[in-house]
Formats: sequence, structure tokens, C-alpha cells
Amino acid sequence: QGSTTANQLDDYEEGTWTPTLLASSTNPSYSSHGPGIGGTFVKIGRVVHVWFDINVSISNAGSGTSMIGGLPIPPASGVSAGGYSTVQFRASGAFNLSSGIPITGWVYSADSRIYPESNQQGNTAGITYTTGNKRVTGMSTYYTTS
Repeated sequence: QGSTTANQLDDYEEGTWTPTLLASSTNPSYSSHGPGIGGTFVKIGRVVHVWFDINVSISNAGSGTSMIGGLPIPPASGVSAGGYSTVQFRASGAFNLSSGIPITGWVYSADSRIYPESNQQGNTAGITYTTGNKRVTGMSTYYTTS
């Protein structure tokens, strides 16, 4: 039987954050479009839940692997902290994908970024951006050290 003192919730935080579009070589050029760019988060203890909705007009796709930066709380590093977290995307229009290709992603602790990736025929590959009025939405849950 556990102790109620040891199980008290004493660390809860919620708020907003601004996700940013990044790329591994050259960042894309974009501006807010339609409903805009936003994110929310809830931190309970060492667990962080993030949601994001990115509505942008991308004028230059940049180059290299797509990333989403600006996480509100840095993720913990190492396997003992849960390793990499997964990301679930609902809308992925800003990414250069073939129709019907599943998209997932992960949160990387070394640089506090979300890395989208596709899984096609058993091979995991980085994803690039495409130009135009685009939307990316999704969520993730990860551990933090504080």
C-alpha cells in the first residue's frame, strides 16, 4: 500500500507555446496564415503533453529534414528518461509527402525539437517542407527533467 504523501500532485503547469518551422540545412521562409500558429501544453510532474496547430504560408521550403521547434519545456535525455517520444499528426499538409504515406515523428532530447518522419516500405525517412498555404497539427507526450 502506498503513502498518500508520496503521491501528492505538487507540480502542475499549463500554458501556451509558439511552434516554429525549422529544417536541418536551411530554415523555410513562412508567415502566419488563416487561424495562425499556436500551441498549448500541460505539465504534470515530469510528463509534458503538447498540442500544436500551425497554419502558414510557406514561400520558400528551405532544405534538409523538417523539424518543429519551440517546445515549451525541454525534454529529458537518455533511455532512462523514456527515450524518444512519439508524435501524432492530424494534419500534415506542410510536408512533402506522397498521398497515403503514414507520418509519425519523435521528440529529440538533444535539441528540444519534433522530427516528423514517414515510414514507407519499412524504411524511415526524414521529411521536407513544401510551399503554399499549409497546415500541420498534432500532439506529443514526453518526459522532462524538472
